[in-house]
Amino acid sequence: MLSKSHSGFRRRKLFPFFVQLFFLFATLSANENPTFRFLRNDVGARAAALSGGLLTTADEINAMFYNPATLATLSHFRASFGYNSLLLDVSEGHASYGFDIPEIGHWGAGILFTNYGSFIRTNNDGTQLDEFSALDVAFVSGIAAKIENQLPFDGNFYVGGNVKIISSSIANYSSFAFAIDVGALYQFTNERTAVALSILNAGSQLSSYISTREPLPLDVKFAFSHRPERLPVNLHLTFFRLNEEGNFSDKLRAFSIGGEFKIGPYLRARLGYNNLKRQELKLSSGVGLAGFSLGAGIVYESFTFDFGTLMYGVVGSQSYFTVGMQL
Repeated sequence: MLSKSHSGFRRRKLFPFFVQLFFLFATLSANENPTFRFLRNDVGARAAALSGGLLTTADEINAMFYNPATLATLSHFRASFGYNSLLLDVSEGHASYGFDIPEIGHWGAGILFTNYGSFIRTNNDGTQLDEFSALDVAFVSGIAAKIENQLPFDGNFYVGGNVKIISSSIANYSSFAFAIDVGALYQFTNERTAVALSILNAGSQLSSYISTREPLPLDVKFAFSHRPERLPVNLHLTFFRLNEEGNFSDKLRAFSIGGEFKIGPYLRARLGYNNLKRQELKLSSGVGLAGFSLGAGIVYESFTFDFGTLMYGVVGSQSYFTVGMQL
């Protein structure tokens, strides 16, 4: 067991280490056609309703998929389970949990999957041959800790990292990949304002489907959240894909905003808007509510029940349902 002095020394040394990691991965560019795109999907109904605004969210286990540093804010053992049907016959789900390891930090783990359903294989004449399926899975494990604040103003500073083992299969073909996430979270002393930075999916394929290796969906995110004084709402602003090529104004198009309203001790209402998603879903027949999201949450004793819906305009919508628990 580490002594407190040795543990504190190691955590101080983590600060320059993570700074170096940030500069290293922030210089990488995202590819326009990455594989394992399911890693960009929202995890959990709360995240979906807030358009992914979980980078600064404390005491939420699924925030680890957006910023692993948030693991260090867990106050209890937490677990989350979710399943939802996407468009067509596609479905996805997750399971996650996290807890504190004394003298080391907080640890979390989870599994993500997307099932694309069954397909009919045919020959050139259209004759049906057999059925095949497609499935994407990611196993995630992360650790985070609060470290000594070396910034010129007071607050709580957290850093964390995830490792990911990723698998994809299509019929008789498969691909495997390894990736890491790194993240930092700073909470100001007023406990109403926070900023965060995360770099997700930095890695590469270990084996490809056939012979061509494809890049992973690398993503650099920055977020700011604020809870106005005397108002029961927490507001989020998130910029993502900051590593993609383009001028400064192009990068600012990829943002989302969200608000979580606390209605009494048991009920939460949530709204979100994803600007990039709305731009991508514009159709000649009208964009409608594409890019907007909404949801609600119920807190009952040690359980949470969350519901969220993403709007795709004339294409339709997508619903999420998540059950969480704490011990």
